Amino acid sequence: MNRRTFLICGALSPGILQVGCTEAEVEADIQTVLNDLPTAIQIAESIITIISAFKGTPVSASTVAQVKNIAGQMSSDLTLAQGIITQYQTDLAGAPQPVLVELDDAVSDIQTNETAILNAVHVYDTTTQAAVAASVAAVDTVLLGLESILPPSAAAKFPKVASVLIARGKTLGAMPKVGIPKRHDLAANYNAKVKADFPTAVVPVPRAHWYSL
Repeated sequence: MNRRTFLICGALSPGILQVGCTEAEVEADIQTVLNDLPTAIQIAESIITIISAFKGTPVSASTVAQVKNIAGQMSSDLTLAQGIITQYQTDLAGAPQPVLVELDDAVSDIQTNETAILNAVHVYDTTTQAAVAASVAAVDTVLLGLESILPPSAAAKFPKVASVLIARGKTLGAMPKVGIPKRHDLAANYNAKVKADFPTAVVPVPRAHWYSL
């Protein structure tokens, strides 16, 4: 078993999968995350569209600006994470320390901002809140999928992410492996939750192929 295989297989909790994790499965996990990230970025940006399309009781300009700013920061951090994971996908835990710090900052900021944006939109109507929550949940699913494949040996390299997860009752490096949705399903499931009330907030759905990740 090479180092890359251990990086993923070593993350699985006892009783879930201890043997039989192949190089192909490792590559599939990493590649699925990478395939999902462009859609996750679009979904984060769609929060701005949702807020801009709101027609209910007027919300203060400062709140609107706050929500849009947070959504924009989430998109920027996702883009940064995408670049780092793309460059170091064959040995993420072995990336230079400054790069790991950048990734730790980006992912922890995204998940902190997920909570911040949900708190900020509580002044909107329930329909808008539900649409924003769907956006946040879709992004979070991709991040949790990435975090769940980190083994204990790598978890110490991401202290800020670990701290955010502890607040959610999760331990980085000891999480059950989270199913990572394929990009088609990620987009389609998100669109199904927002298209009726916010049709302009839907994201492109990548074509599904039986061999796609």
